[in-house]
Amino acid sequence: MDDLIEKSKKGDMVAFQTLYEAFRPKLESFTYRLTADREETQDILQEVFIKAHKHIASFKGKSVNIKSWFFSITANHTKNILTRKKRWHVDAQDVCRDSLVSSPKDQSALVNQIQSSPYKQFEMIEHLDFCFTCLGKTLSMEQQLVLILKDVHQFKVDEIVEITGYSTGSVKHHLHKARTKLSKIYQHRCSLVNKKGVCYQCDELNEIFTGEKHDCAKTYQSLTKNETNPTENGALKSRTKLLQALHPLRGVGTDLHHHLMEHLKKVNKYD
Repeated sequence: MDDLIEKSKKGDMVAFQTLYEAFRPKLESFTYRLTADREETQDILQEVFIKAHKHIASFKGKSVNIKSWFFSITANHTKNILTRKKRWHVDAQDVCRDSLVSSPKDQSALVNQIQSSPYKQFEMIEHLDFCFTCLGKTLSMEQQLVLILKDVHQFKVDEIVEITGYSTGSVKHHLHKARTKLSKIYQHRCSLVNKKGVCYQCDELNEIFTGEKHDCAKTYQSLTKNETNPTENGALKSRTKLLQALHPLRGVGTDLHHHLMEHLKKVNKYD
């Protein structure tokens, strides 16, 4: 890695391309969870590549710091774009579901579109990731950034300080606020952790795409069986742990969730 960095700093484009590609999957995953938009994610990564290449010669760190450096460029560029956009409502998924239920035409078009794709399968863990992305958009940009960096990408607090430019106190404050808010939302909404939860989309989608009724709550409990208390605080800790190995744009159900996300943004009038 040090050799690639030194060659990149001297203008070797092949070396820089190799260096960037080593981190691209994680940068893509990180960016999508912030934007909830496939096309915008690719546009941002294009700009990140250009900016990183422009400034690699001034990089003074070592290989252990290069990951944070790439994430810093990505985080700041994405933040500049998203600060102009409004936060999402907690019930955005409900609005999307109600729209589909009340419009057989939209429902049929969505199902037909999805079924024509090789990536149409329903995988519950991937849907948990979809929900995490949607609900993450209800947080402030600062909270969203810090939460994803810490709980999904597992950066340390001092690394998040380096990436975001926030103070240590601010990082801890935003992280606490984000965890508290999302925990309350999951505890109220998610039927996987609360039988009275208002959202049971996992069960509905599973039945649509498998043709069978299935208790997704039991599946979820089996996935989190090694946690001491998987339902505490809306299972946020258990849930983010499951998401750490997932890439939201490279799963078996990526097209399913893309179409759901696009319809959600359309009916909620999100940019």
